[in-house]
Order: sequence, then C-alpha cells, then structure tokens
Amino acid sequence: MKLAIIPLALASAAVVVFFATSHDDLHFACHLRLMPIRCVQAAEAESNPPAADDVRRVVDAAYRDQLDETLFHLYATVNHAQVAGKGTDKWASEIEEGVPGLAQRIGVLTKPARTRVAAVQVETTAGRRFRALALQGLRFQGTLFDAFARDLASRQPTLTSFNRWSTRFNALHRWYRARYRFVLVAAPPQDRGAVEAALRQY
Repeated sequence: MKLAIIPLALASAAVVVFFATSHDDLHFACHLRLMPIRCVQAAEAESNPPAADDVRRVVDAAYRDQLDETLFHLYATVNHAQVAGKGTDKWASEIEEGVPGLAQRIGVLTKPARTRVAAVQVETTAGRRFRALALQGLRFQGTLFDAFARDLASRQPTLTSFNRWSTRFNALHRWYRARYRFVLVAAPPQDRGAVEAALRQY
C-alpha cells in the first residue's frame, strides 16, 4: 500500500475534486461533467438557436465511443473510495485497484475524441470558438489522465498522486470556465441563455 506520511493540515488543505454528487443525482439529473451525452440526448427535443446546436454537436462528438461512460466510472470509483476516508488504507486500496486502468483508458479514448470534434461541422462563430476550445481542452484532458495513470503505477504514494491529479483536474475545469465567455459573446444576445445552458453540459 503506497501511503504517504503527510501532516493532517497539509492533507486537509489539498485541493478537493468535485465528487459530491449523490446517487439520486446520478440517476435523475443531467449532471455537468458526469453525463454530457445524457444531457445532450435530453435536450435534443428542444428548439435551440444554431449556436446552441453547434455547441451540443461538439459535446456529442467529444463524448461518444465510451468516453462519457469511462469518465463516469472513474468519478464513481473515486466517490466510492472517498467514503472510506481520503488517505486511509482502504481508500488507497480502492484507488489503486480501480482507477489506473480507467485513467489510462480515458487517455486512449481522448485521442479519437479530438479527431471527431475536429470533424464536426459548425455554422456559427460561437460553435467554431467552442470547437477550438474543446480540441485544446481534450488535449489537456488526455495528458492529465495519462499522467494520473503513470503516477499511480509509480512508487510514489497514492495520496501524492491523487492530490497532484485533483489539483490539475480542478485547474482544467477553471481553465474551461474562464474561456466560456468568449464563446458566449460570439452568440447573439437573445441566444446566449441557450448557449450557456449547452456549455454547462460539457
């Protein structure tokens, strides 16, 4: 078991990834980051402006081919391990057994996802901006999960590997959020609400 001896204050101060979704949320809600394909499918019947449709097409292309499901399983595995208490033997065991293969799989699936996104036909400026953003973000995502899989396979403590990944993961999320406004401002003012709703599904 690769456990680090880390001061409690330092462990408590480590960046916490947003894995607090309840089981009810997973079954009944359209959840940001966990179920982008389900969100897209739920919204397909709605009437949306072209910019929002472009965003949803990009999201759909990105998360086909089991990428959505693999991300979901990794987050669910981490959530389950967190119940045992981050940093405990049981937590480390569950992370070591359940996460490396999923993280490696995400890295593999992200490469064809970028190819699919690059091929998406979009008609609006907002759609083109989001497609470019998604391409760059998927490249970062692939690098992030490849590194996580390598770190967990290394001799370094599991807690150290996890904290490094969670810090980078949250930084990637902030990177996305900071750039969404450049997509929004490219849409007509009357369409921005629908575009913002579509962006939340990514």
